[in-house]
Amino acid sequence: MCNEETDCQRESMCSGFSPLCPIPDPKENLTVCSKGTRVCLNGVCAESVCVKHGLQQCDCPGANMKEKCHMCCQQPGKPETCASTSSSVLSLHFQKKLLPLVGGAPCSGNQGYCDKFHVCRILDADGPIARLKNSFLHLDDFDDLGEWMKWVTGELVPISSSLWARGRVHPGQVASLPQGNTQTTMHTIIHTPKGNLE
Repeated sequence: MCNEETDCQRESMCSGFSPLCPIPDPKENLTVCSKGTRVCLNGVCAESVCVKHGLQQCDCPGANMKEKCHMCCQQPGKPETCASTSSSVLSLHFQKKLLPLVGGAPCSGNQGYCDKFHVCRILDADGPIARLKNSFLHLDDFDDLGEWMKWVTGELVPISSSLWARGRVHPGQVASLPQGNTQTTMHTIIHTPKGNLE
């Protein structure tokens, strides 16, 4: 066997007459894939399962973050018809079967993603680096991320790296380093015995 069967492609077998594996045949278009939430087109799991029924996928209505990770469909161009596959409105197509979106799927108007528990997690617009800068290190005096990164790479990393490499300072002592000119501070720290840093 060259290629195992997937949601959208059949397995392919070597003929024994060629060193190359034959290209696997695609399964029929609109074959359901991705745990029932998508359909195959030309051998690729590409479209929402709503397409199979002549509908469009839509962002589930309401504020419940768990419901935001349900598959919802609407009539084309009619957002007011958006409903979950488990609703009576779509029961003709889905028999009221709840289809949770797969982990990592976008939700809430692409402002978040569905986690492995099928709960929509809204992404923080600031991102993890900005959160670290602002909440953990309390470095609000920096104007932008570029300035903060220059400080980290130009001041903090070289100082702490050289100190730990020389074995003069334990990681817990970095917070109590003397304030002042960087060159003076480096000279003081390197030439001061480990126990004498205050």
